[in-house]
Formats: sequence, C-alpha cells, structure tokens
Amino acid sequence: MKKTNKTNKKSKDISIKQSMDDVTKDKIVFVDTEGNTLGEYERKPKKNKSEEKKQKKSRKIEEERIPERPNHVTRRKLSLKEKRKRKRRAIALLITEWVLGLAIVIIGAILFVLFACGLKNVVVEGSYIYSDEEIKEYVIDGKYSNNSVYEVIHNFIKPKKDIPFIDNVKVTMTGLNTVKITVTERTPIGYVETDCARYFDEDGKITDISDRILDNSTKWNDIEPTGTEIGDTIYNDEAYLNAFLETVKELKANNIFVNSITVDDNHNIYGYKDNIKINFGLKNDMDEKCKRLAIILPQLENQAGTLHLENFSLENTDIVFKKEVQ
Repeated sequence: MKKTNKTNKKSKDISIKQSMDDVTKDKIVFVDTEGNTLGEYERKPKKNKSEEKKQKKSRKIEEERIPERPNHVTRRKLSLKEKRKRKRRAIALLITEWVLGLAIVIIGAILFVLFACGLKNVVVEGSYIYSDEEIKEYVIDGKYSNNSVYEVIHNFIKPKKDIPFIDNVKVTMTGLNTVKITVTERTPIGYVETDCARYFDEDGKITDISDRILDNSTKWNDIEPTGTEIGDTIYNDEAYLNAFLETVKELKANNIFVNSITVDDNHNIYGYKDNIKINFGLKNDMDEKCKRLAIILPQLENQAGTLHLENFSLENTDIVFKKEVQ
C-alpha cells in the first residue's frame, strides 16, 4: 500500500512545459519536475476557415460533375426495339429543331420585306413607244404593288405578255425601295388601217392590233387585210405582199422612211414621203433605186412633186423629178 502511495505522489510531481521554440514547431513536450523529457506531441495546424470552405465546395463540384457509375450488376442491356425507339426520338427532335429554326428565319424575312421594302421609286428604261407613266400603269398592277419585292416576284412568275408592241418586260430591284423596269420593244415595219391598225413584221405576220399609230411604221394603202388575228398573214396574195415587204426592207436598209406605200393592180409600187410621191415602178433593182433615193431625198426637202424611178435600171440611170405646180 505504501508503494502505491509513492507512485501516486510521484505522478503528481510531473508537470507539462512548452517552450517558445516548441510552439513554433507546433510540438508539445512533456517533462517532469527535474527537466527530464517524458514525451512529445505534435499539434495539428489550425486550418483557415475560408480555405476549408473552398475545399468542401471543390469536392462537392467534383462529386456533381462525375456521376456515380451504376453498379454493373443493375445495368440492363437495351433491346433492339428500344434502341430504334430512342433513335427515332432523336431524329424527330432534330427535325423539330430544324423546322422551328427555319420557321423563325422565314418569319424574320417576311417581316423585313413588309416593313423595309416599300416601293417608293420606279425607273423605266428602253421604252420609246410608251411614256414612263404608261409603262408603270401596265406593269405595277399587282395586289401588293406598294412593295418592291412583291413586284419583282409577281412579274417574274407572271410576266406581262399582253402589252402591244412590247416583246419583254423585266422588273428588277436596284435598292430596297426602288425597282427598274427594262422594256424590250418590237417595231413592226408596216400596218393596215381599217377599224383599227393591224401591224405586221418583215414576214408579213400580224404582231399587234392597236388604235395607236406608230411614227416609225409604214402604212399599206388601199388593201383590205385577209388576216385579222395576231399570227395571221396580213394579206394572202403573195405577189402583192412581197412587193410591199421588199420595198420596205430596202428603204430601211438605206435609212429611208416613207409614210405609206401603195401597190396597184399591175404590182407597181408608189411611196409617199411628206409632199413627195415616189414612183418605184416594179420591184426590179429595188436596192439600187433606194441607194439613189437616199441621195436625192434630202435635196427635195420642203418641195412637192413626183420622183420617177420606174424607168431606172443599171443601163438607164436617169431619174426625173416633176415638181408640182402650185
């Protein structure tokens, strides 16, 4: 019993000391009262609370980012039917996204056209028979004619084909609010006037029927046309028709315009230019007659009379002008 008391007494004499050096080293040294070292204890460094929070947050993010891999025991292999079903769903979703995207683009384009492409200016080119205003009335006649894009599309789908003396009309945009109308005209070489004017081309085919009399077209006098509709031959007597057509072609080749031409029963040809009557005779040597006529006509300006070419030939080049006595 006494021995036990001594031991307890000795344990009470043990003290704990910690030097400043030990503190800096984060160690606690146990010594007895006589200075003998009994043991050491290394302290854990105090953690910074903010750093600890950052580490927890980082761990949480990593846990959320890496999904837990399912247990291989519970995984089930998809059947072929389920795979096809998933594939069809993916394709349907992709198509839906494409359709929605396309719809958004189309709606945006329509809104842009409606609000940004109002028609404010129209330019006309290539029209000599009609005035610019007449061409605009013929062409700009759609339901939404106040929109430039609509007019271009409308005239592309339904081009104007019913305008007399016009072969082609092209409508293009030169700006958001401006369209240009380019006109290609056809110029008939002659016409026959009855209840209206029937115009025909160099082949004698009727091209236009109109009440308008063109300045650059020659009238065929004193005949009743056998053709009445567009595409018909103006006159079915080939000798008469050829006499008129060949005369006009040679006059045109020499830059000569006459107001009218008459072909009599003997196929003699007469041309009328202002106050001058030109007797061509038959259509023989018509090219040479027209070459001489191109030189003589300017000299007869403001005069009245008859110019005789009916006896002209390569052997007889005499041309007589009989001035009309007033």
